[in-house]
Amino acid sequence: MMKICRYVISLFLLAASPTLVAAQELRDLAPYLDKSVGKVLTFNRSGALSGSGSGFAVARGENDGEILFLTNDHVVAGSNSQRVSYGEDNLVKSFEAEVLLADPEYDMALLLLKPRSAHGFTPQILRLADFVIEQGDDVYAIGFPGFSDRILESFSDPAFFEPVLTSGIVGKRFDSVWVQGGRRVEFIQHSAEINPGNSGGPLVDRCGNVVALNTAVPSDASIAGASLSSSAKSISEFLGRTIANPVPSGGGVTAALVVEAFREIK
Repeated sequence: MMKICRYVISLFLLAASPTLVAAQELRDLAPYLDKSVGKVLTFNRSGALSGSGSGFAVARGENDGEILFLTNDHVVAGSNSQRVSYGEDNLVKSFEAEVLLADPEYDMALLLLKPRSAHGFTPQILRLADFVIEQGDDVYAIGFPGFSDRILESFSDPAFFEPVLTSGIVGKRFDSVWVQGGRRVEFIQHSAEINPGNSGGPLVDRCGNVVALNTAVPSDASIAGASLSSSAKSISEFLGRTIANPVPSGGGVTAALVVEAFREIK
């Protein structure tokens, strides 16, 4: 599929300017990604909103309507409950979320989504890239930057749950750690703009393959073009650890769900 996509794009390049091609790619990608990328809302024990982030669907769950969903560990850490919502067809479509697996060393968490008021909506499953992204490749980040929330009025407004898409290029790949003394993971540094609230959203190529998980930006606002994301390789490692060390079953959730997710998106 990736080869076909690249071939079609290369043919189009013969007949169109780079500017027109880039614009068309974004227009084609946006509706596809919008159906996968959801806004994560977290709540404390009293039920008050405690934070928000982004994430995306990676596989179907064991039961009808259930979805396996990937985000950052720091998005859900310390919260009592979570909800994932989408803005679709002028409606807010929501799922209750349960954390199946979380690891601060990868800064990743796998959630099980169960329909709450989904109105029959099923999120689009994104495919994890099975190739290595290279320096200079075009990439696109999608998620819910916090600054856009401040201009919207209500959680009942579907526009609050429509993600923002930005574009950039890969600067470099390198290994480092999210937690001091923790496991080394592969990072992708890129210039697609991300902000607080984008955490957990996907970084994709022009065909919509997930090449990384958006995680951090420099604390120094004067540093531009240095967004950091955990690579598809790191995502595979995170999910693969579940196969070697299955999570306990509980509340109707089984380790088999997580294993199946890994097999499906790898």
